[in-house]
Parts: sequence; C-alpha cells; structure tokens
Amino acid sequence: MKYKKLTNAQRSGLNQIPNCRFTLWWSPTINRANVYVSFQVQLDLTGIFMHGKIPTLKISLIQIFCAHLWQKIHESVVMDLCQVLDQELDALEIETVQKETIHPRKSYKMNSSCADILLFFAHKWQMSKPSLVAEPKDEAKFMDYTTDNMSIYPSPTGVMIGIDLAYKIMKSNPALYVLRERIRKGLQLYSSEPTEPFLSSQNYGELFSNQIKWFVDDTNVYRVTMHKTFDGNLVTKPINGAIFMFNPGTGQLFLKVIHTSVWAGQKRLGQLAKWKTAEEVAALVHSPPVEEQPKHIIVTRKGMLDPLEVHLLDFPNIIIKGSELQLPFQVCLKIKKLNDLVLKATEPQMVLFNVYDDWLKSVSSYTAFSRLILILRALHVNRDKASILLKPDRTVVSEPHHIWPSLSDEQWMKAERVLTDLILSDYGKKNNVSTSALTQSEIRDIILGAEITPPSQQRQEIAEIEKQAREASHLTALTTRTTNVHGDELISTTTSQHEQASFRSKTDLCVRAVSATNLHLRVNHIYVSSEDTKETSYTYIMPMNILKKFICVSVLRTQVAGYLYGISPPDNTQVKEIRCIVMPPQWGTHQQVHLPSTLPEHDFLNCLEPLGWMHTQPNEQPQLSPEDLTAHTNMLENSKQWDREKCIIMTCAFTPGSCSLTVYKVTPSGYEWGCCSNKNTGRNSNPLGGYLPTHYQKVQMLLGDRFLGFYMIPDNCSWNFNFMGVRHARDMKYGVKLGPPKEYYHEEHRPTHFMEFSELDKDDPLELDREDSYTVFFVFPGNFLMITLYCSESESSVFPSYFGDCSRACHVPLNAISSFFLFLIC
Repeated sequence: MKYKKLTNAQRSGLNQIPNCRFTLWWSPTINRANVYVSFQVQLDLTGIFMHGKIPTLKISLIQIFCAHLWQKIHESVVMDLCQVLDQELDALEIETVQKETIHPRKSYKMNSSCADILLFFAHKWQMSKPSLVAEPKDEAKFMDYTTDNMSIYPSPTGVMIGIDLAYKIMKSNPALYVLRERIRKGLQLYSSEPTEPFLSSQNYGELFSNQIKWFVDDTNVYRVTMHKTFDGNLVTKPINGAIFMFNPGTGQLFLKVIHTSVWAGQKRLGQLAKWKTAEEVAALVHSPPVEEQPKHIIVTRKGMLDPLEVHLLDFPNIIIKGSELQLPFQVCLKIKKLNDLVLKATEPQMVLFNVYDDWLKSVSSYTAFSRLILILRALHVNRDKASILLKPDRTVVSEPHHIWPSLSDEQWMKAERVLTDLILSDYGKKNNVSTSALTQSEIRDIILGAEITPPSQQRQEIAEIEKQAREASHLTALTTRTTNVHGDELISTTTSQHEQASFRSKTDLCVRAVSATNLHLRVNHIYVSSEDTKETSYTYIMPMNILKKFICVSVLRTQVAGYLYGISPPDNTQVKEIRCIVMPPQWGTHQQVHLPSTLPEHDFLNCLEPLGWMHTQPNEQPQLSPEDLTAHTNMLENSKQWDREKCIIMTCAFTPGSCSLTVYKVTPSGYEWGCCSNKNTGRNSNPLGGYLPTHYQKVQMLLGDRFLGFYMIPDNCSWNFNFMGVRHARDMKYGVKLGPPKEYYHEEHRPTHFMEFSELDKDDPLELDREDSYTVFFVFPGNFLMITLYCSESESSVFPSYFGDCSRACHVPLNAISSFFLFLIC
C-alpha cells in the first residue's frame, strides 16, 4: 500500500482506521449530550442517537446492527421475558402473561410506543423509586426515558432492563450472542474460549461422521453477462443463478435456482445475494423434520458466516463455520445438465440431485467425496481435457438420471489417476515446480484447495544436494577433453558431479527442432485478423491445405517465405483465389527473410497472376514491419508483372498454441517511402525514418476448403538455405517444379550435418569394437548371389540372399570361413 499513489482523502481515511477501535470502546463516554452539544441524529433501524458527527463510530455501529439486528434483539428479549415470567406465575402472583402485537418499527420509533407484554395480576404490586439503578449513567438514561415531555413514550411506572454482554450469554439468546460477537470483532477482542475450527485438510475426515452436515456455496447466486453497447460501454445483465447446498455424507444436492426477477429494482446486488442465500438456506432448514436437519453448516466463503448466523437464530444448535479449503463447487454450473437447467428456468425453484450417482453402492462416502472434488478440480483446471478423460470414447455413456459417466470401479481408478496428473501438471506449470518434488500431503492439499507454499527453487536444490550425497557411493568417472591457448589437448578424468550443469537456449538447434515437430497442432487454431480491414479492395481466399502445409514446414524463430499465385473466379473479379505457393531458395532470421532477386518462371505459373508473398514471424506485430514494406517495394520494382493493387503481404504469426494471419496492402505513400528507403540503404541516414501507419492498409482474407492449392519448389536445390547460407546469393538462378516442400529440418536441407557424423570419434581410443562388413559378389548362370560377411573377433555371420528367393542366415566361426570360400571356388 505504501508504494501506491494516494490522495489526501485516502491518506486521512487510512489514518482514521486505528481510531475506529478507540471511538467504539469509548463510545458510552464520548457519545453523550453533555459532551457534544448539537442536533441529535438517529441511526437508521436502531434506537441509537448520535450527539455529534463521529464518522468512525457511526460506521462501526452501522456494521454492528446491520441486517435488522436491533429489531431481532428487541423481539428475542421480549420473548425471553415472556418465558421467564410465565415460569414464575405463582411466585409473582400473576394470573396470565400476554405478548402484545406490535408494529415492526416499534423498537426504534422513539416518539410513540405501546406495551410489549401485558401482565394480569391477582393483587396490586407495590411501586417504589428505582432502587436497583446504581450507576449514574443508567439512572440518567432512566430519567431521560421517564421525564421526556415532548413525546407520549414516558410512563410513570415501568421497569428498565439492562443486559451485560460480558457474561457468558453464548447461545441462550442467539440475537444477543450475534451482537456480542460483532462488538468483540469491532473492538478486536479475541477470547480464549475454544471456537469451532474451520474446515481444513487436517479435519475434513470429520465430514463423514454420523451427524448431518451441509456445504453452502453462494458463488453462482448472482451471475451476470457483459456486453458492449453501441456507444462502446460495458453493460452487465443478470442471468439465472443457483445456491449449492450439498450433503457430503449422502451426495444429496439441493440446487435452488435464483431467477433474475429476484434482482429487479434492487441495489447493491452483491451484498443482497449473501442475505438472499442465507434466507433460502434458513427456509430449507425449516422444511425437513428435526432428525433430518443439519447439525453443521459449512460455508465456502467467509462472507456468508454473518448472514447465516442472523437468519438461523431460531436454530441455536446448528454450528455454522467456514472453510479454509477452496472447494471447487462453483464448477458444478459448468456441467451442461445443471447449467441448462438453471439457465432455462422461468421462475425460482428447488431441484434435488445426487451428485454421487450410484457410487455409494461400491465405495464409501469418503471415497465418493474425494472423487467428486477430484473431478470438479480437474474441470476447473481444464474443462475440455477433463471432459475427454472422463469420456475417452463413445462406448462410455451417462445414464439419464446420472450426472457423471457410468464407469466401472477399475475405470474410475484409472480416471482418478489421469485427473490427478492433469491437476498436478497445471499446478507445476503455474508455480514453476516439478511435480516429482511434491509430497503426498501437498498433493492432497492441492486437490482439496488448501493454501500451500509451492516448493521453492531453493528447496529443490537442497533435495538435489541430498540426492547427490546418497548417490556418492555410485560415482561415475567423467572424461573431458579441452584445448589450451597453445593448441595442446588436455584430457582430465573426474568423479565429481559438480560443474556439469548444462544449458540450452531457446535458439539451440535441438530445442528448435523439437519445437518444430509440434507445429501441426497449431493448424487447428488459425485466426484471421479482420479489424480495420478495407472492404473496397480485393478479397483473398486461401485454401486450407497449402496453408497447413506451409505452417508445418516452417519453424518458430526463423522467417519462412513463399510467393503467392492465383486467379479470379469468372463471376467476381474482386475476389482472388490463391492457388499456388512457390518456395524459392531462401534463408532468414527472426526479423526478415532473404530471397533471390529473380522471380520464379514455369508453364504452370503462366496461367496464374502473382498475388504477392507471405512469410512467418515469431510474434504477432501490431503493424506491418518496415522491413516487410521495403522488401515488398523492392519486389514491385524488380518485376513489372506485379501489380501494386493486387499484390499483398501476408504474415503468419506464431501466437501461443495457434497462428494468426494478417494481410496488408501497400498504399501509394508507402510505396514511395519504400522506394526511398531502398535507395538510402547503405548510407549514413536512417533508412527506416519517417515510417507511418498510413503506408499500408489491411485487406480482407478468407480461409476455405472448396478448392485445393499446390506447391512448387526449386528443381535442382533445396528451398531451405539456412544450413548452407554461403551457397545462397541474391542473384542466383533457379528453376521450379511441382512438388511438396520438405520440412525445415529435413536431411536434404542440411547435408553437412550428416557428413560431420562420419567424422565423429574417428580416432577415439575408447571406441568400442566395430563390425567390419565386406560384400562379395558372385555371378552364377541364372542367379546373382550376394554374400555379406560381418567379421568380428569372435564370430562371423554369412547372409546369402537370392533375388526373388527367401534368404537364410547362419552364424559360423571365423575358422570356417576359409572352408566356405574353398567350397564356393570349387
């Protein structure tokens, strides 16, 4: 907070926070008429009068008496008095006790009043002066009530009841207990009395005792959808919600649908939703018989504790407590069956489900609850993948009266394992930890939603050091070769495991090659940028078959380019269908790609018109790069066949898990800028200066599969010169032929790599025994016999093979080879 920029009002508000406790503690002394001489103001819905402007005290009192607590206290005290007086009829010589019907606002309407209780006596009571009022403040208050000449409230006779909240009221009077707890909370007083512990991963096994327990989740009670208005403003619209009331012992789910009509004309809906939830829970608790009522109610959000305590005052034996576990009950509305039921409801209704289906026939309620939390947590982490894991094939079905797929016990055990792996892998990615470093208790806490500290990098390094210490008895000698500045080769052998850490950059060849093998997964998520496109220019259609192939033969961090050729359909000249991509010899970097200055020529291209070029790029850019514009204008200058209005620049950006396509056309001002930039290349002036967004414009492109495209590749060389860049020249000549392009890391593009393999370990003294092979050819009348001899120190294998006949192999000792040759010669 100290790093944030605060206004003076905010700072003064922060400074007043400690004073809330002070003013509340001293409020009986401060809030008096002889301390503040001003106009009295009555707090709403209470009988408290403020004698001066004390904002912190006013806020504290409003929080203490929220939700009509003043009225509830008045009613409960009157009922307690009636019961006490009714029990002492004989001792007090009372004939009958009668509770009067009063106005709901009677408790805080101070300028009029009526009796709450009528006592009918057998004999007249003796009246005297108030002798039990010992404290001066209490006596002054009594005199205020009895000598007020401005109202009809005072009575010449009566009794004043004072209640000391310091005594152990506990649950005998729930309303006073709530008042006492709120005052203690406002004063930040915490007693040493044992309180009911919140639900945690250590005590959640108590959920399955003989007592009935309920979970109450209000996460989905108030739900809204957001949409943009015509003016661009975001507007929220309430949709149907639901209260989740769940019995973990039996699996019963009481789903109370909250219709949108509940929120009509209401304000502060987020706060109202909590009290509406408490009201519905209290109504549900009233409905079953006493033996089926819950003994514990566990709320998933702590904000529900106070509303439930107020609404369940009639049930003092029900224990209400919170939960330290972030249980994923809100995911239930992601289940299609439940979500459709809630959204299609036309009025508030209560629906009963069993979320355990028929699991309790074969497993305990503990196992069923753990399985449910595991499924909901997996759906919360990755809904699509979890749904696939639950329904791996079409043979798995869900019964009409069930929520989950119908699986056998063995199938459920398998599903639980893969769902656990899904949750842990997501946790490992988010917290940058290895799942193997997690203990069993941490895995349990992750699934249940307990707050844990993820294993730190330091802890993992400590574990590695301890592991190395345990493996010290199994050391392996490591021989390394280095060369000093004089060219002398140094060979050292060590058994120490230090200084052996390896690092691989994302630009490493092996890392990039492995990443390129996953490009085929991105073709399922291709997005076309349609913002700010000009509908007056041409519309381009790209066939999916050549686009997917172009993505698969590319690589993430190096740009790959191709020329575009196509035609217009006879019925619409404003549409350009891309029919061909030509892959010229090229090499590139992450910023640009280098192409020959000559354009391809072939008979197949004569019937097509050039439509520009496309290339990949590692990241999505908000605009066309200046390098692309200068390269495009250079192509327009070198070839008169290219029409500036028809030729485009298409970029294919590798966004996370997908590809984004954007199509640009150069404007006349951009063409002039590009020509000037090409002329200034190599001079001291900045060739990219003066670049503006008006130098290009976006055009519309569509993806389709109604027609197929084809590829043309170099006829006498590879298209990828990134591994042999010295052979590439800007003025090189090349021809093209029909054919699919090879992948970026195909062996034809990098012959030098395979030539280097043959040079590896040529003079290695530690080299293992190699098998030397010799092939001997003999010509016989009618047959061609090839014999390959694999000779080693111990034995030799002789493989005679006849073309057209089956071959048979036999292993013979080395001393038998000479006899075999003599037999052949003879």
